[in-house]
Amino acid sequence: MDRANPDSSKHRWRNAGLGVLGVVVLLVVAICVCEAVEWPFLRHPLENKLSQILDRPVAFGDQFGVRLFGSVRAHTDSMTIGPAPANGPTLVDDAGKPRDFMHASNVKLALGYRTLYEQWKGTGQPIAVKLLDVDGLELNLKRNADGHANWQFGAAQPATSASSAQLPSFERLNVRNGAVRIVDEPLQITADARVTTREGTAEAAAIAASGASTPQVRVATVGSTTLAGSAPIAASGGTATPARQPLAIDDDTPGLQVDGKGTYRKAPLLIQLRSSGLLPLAASDSAAVSVPLWLDVNADRTHIRVDGTATDLLHFGGMDATFVASGPSLAAVGDALGVTLPTTAKFATHGRLRKHGSVWDAGIAAMDIGTSRLNGSFKFDNGPDVPVLTGTLGGARLALADLGPAFGAAPPDAPASASNAKPGKVIPDRAFDIPSLKAMNADVGVQLAVLDLGTRLLEPFKPLQGRITLQDGVLNLKELLARTSAGEVQGGIGLDSRPAVPKWNADLRWSGIQLDRFLKARDVAVHKDASGAKADVGYISGALGGNAQLKGEGNSSAKLLASLDGTARLWVRDGTVSHILVEAAGIDVAQALGVFVKGDDKLPMQCALAQFDLVNGKVMPEVFVIDTKDTTMLIDGDLSLAAETLDLRMTAHPHDTSPLALRTPVKVTGTFDDPHIRPEAKPLVKRGVAAVGLSLINPLAALLALVDLRQQERDVCTAAVSHVQGAAAAGVKTGPATAPPVAASSPAAKLAPPRKGA
Repeated sequence: MDRANPDSSKHRWRNAGLGVLGVVVLLVVAICVCEAVEWPFLRHPLENKLSQILDRPVAFGDQFGVRLFGSVRAHTDSMTIGPAPANGPTLVDDAGKPRDFMHASNVKLALGYRTLYEQWKGTGQPIAVKLLDVDGLELNLKRNADGHANWQFGAAQPATSASSAQLPSFERLNVRNGAVRIVDEPLQITADARVTTREGTAEAAAIAASGASTPQVRVATVGSTTLAGSAPIAASGGTATPARQPLAIDDDTPGLQVDGKGTYRKAPLLIQLRSSGLLPLAASDSAAVSVPLWLDVNADRTHIRVDGTATDLLHFGGMDATFVASGPSLAAVGDALGVTLPTTAKFATHGRLRKHGSVWDAGIAAMDIGTSRLNGSFKFDNGPDVPVLTGTLGGARLALADLGPAFGAAPPDAPASASNAKPGKVIPDRAFDIPSLKAMNADVGVQLAVLDLGTRLLEPFKPLQGRITLQDGVLNLKELLARTSAGEVQGGIGLDSRPAVPKWNADLRWSGIQLDRFLKARDVAVHKDASGAKADVGYISGALGGNAQLKGEGNSSAKLLASLDGTARLWVRDGTVSHILVEAAGIDVAQALGVFVKGDDKLPMQCALAQFDLVNGKVMPEVFVIDTKDTTMLIDGDLSLAAETLDLRMTAHPHDTSPLALRTPVKVTGTFDDPHIRPEAKPLVKRGVAAVGLSLINPLAALLALVDLRQQERDVCTAAVSHVQGAAAAGVKTGPATAPPVAASSPAAKLAPPRKGA
């Protein structure tokens, strides 16, 4: 048997190795040659692969080349990315033909392999473009109402909110002649824009790249005042408003210029964006150079101007800028920014705006809403699935009327014909913007120096503090503390927008409110003092206390009030009431004339308390007693918040006799829009007097156990009702009359007494 020659075996292995090495060398040489000649035969395979990854047709022009080392870098005389797949978001031309997503001429494009992988996997991440340099560019952008956008490629899921879908990011973008069409259904925007970028001269680009100062964005103004930051702002009224001169960019300066027009909510929209500085436009690199930025937006009578710097001009990354904004309502601005803001009166504001990553930081130097003067500091984090707003709202004055539009009322400066109530009604019936409550979460502190209640007849709250929270569609005003007239109001109000019919609740307590200060109406008939001057006093005085626990449902003020259930109680301690009012309430002409001639005086209120039960929007005085040394007054009947009707009766029972006293109740009837006050047609018979008194005994006894009155005041209230039924001599006594007083803040004060017949 012949043995194999070892030298022959080694020779065969050496030849095989040399063969493999030769193949590798040839392969490397071939790849290098292909890379050098830019892989011309890959045009069609690359078109097919990109079409598969992007899930839409991609086509290159005949003059095509690509390099693959490190990243995909292609150039071509033209490039087209077709429309989205069937039933996807697509713009159409006048003939109804789908428009291509993008068409560009003389294109240089660079994409990283990572972003191609993310688009292929459908991760939802925006496509990251390293370089896009084109002589001509046409983009047709569309986002459907369901959140699907045609700039989301592959199997990306729709955006979860109006502001979530991100545009592609660019490390470098040069567009010498660009046109962008956009239809955004969630934001109700339709616009066409012209886009131009400039690299500028090599000298200017080198200066910008070095981080040295670049030509600043400036707007010429007349009579200007400077805010914090670099931009002068023209002053107008209480809040600064911007001058309107556009920014001109020198041809030697690198920068971006965008001019767009269209509609926002079917109203005219104008957009101008200018930057002077070196692009790149993407801020993925934390060391990116900030470039000056100027943005001016006019939409539906809302005007916003931003002037500062940013590292990412498409996403406003690294922004540090001053801003000025004005418009008919904050809600429109909030909708465009994806922030839940209330519907308000006209506003104007200015401050400073910064952005770090997904977090916006806004310092509101001043915000004028109608006659309100506010300020604040806020952070808005758009990173979580549900964005989060935190901060503090402050200010010198908030007028309740300026928030009226949030509850369906017409703005304060609107004509009377602009009422949102139904004909013959006064309560607004315009639906609240409930869906926007689910767009974000919030936790905002409130510190207001003054809350103006919207009428000269009531003392404002000074100050008011609280906390507004919004979590998963549940809005709460909690930790409320408002002081006025030596007293205070505490409690909270809540709204749950998750049910099909939103649910509301309120738990409020008030104590120590001095009525002589809180009620601004002055007694013009008061007698003169020793110096001959009239005292500046009101018709009623005393310390008002009470509490209310209410709940309802509905998506408008009218529906909410029409569904109210609950209980409200109030009482007055150490109070007085105008003598002339008491006599007038008793329809005692003789006594009233006598008091008017000699001058009004004050009658101590020995008992003043009331309880109202609310059922399906009907308010019923279960107990309403005011007792003085001259008269005991009772009120019964009801008023309907649903029908906006009145059916109340006030019965005065004088302790004395008067020749001209008519001894008849006073009726308050009609509607909220057209009330009528008149004496009842038939005199009140004795049987009716007794019935009124008897109907009050049980509710009065229950109420006396729940109000903050002294024992003497309790006994007087009981005796007053006994007097009405003609049994004062018998001395009606009830169990609760001897019970110790219950503080308004006690848990017992939250328990409603049983209704009659319960």
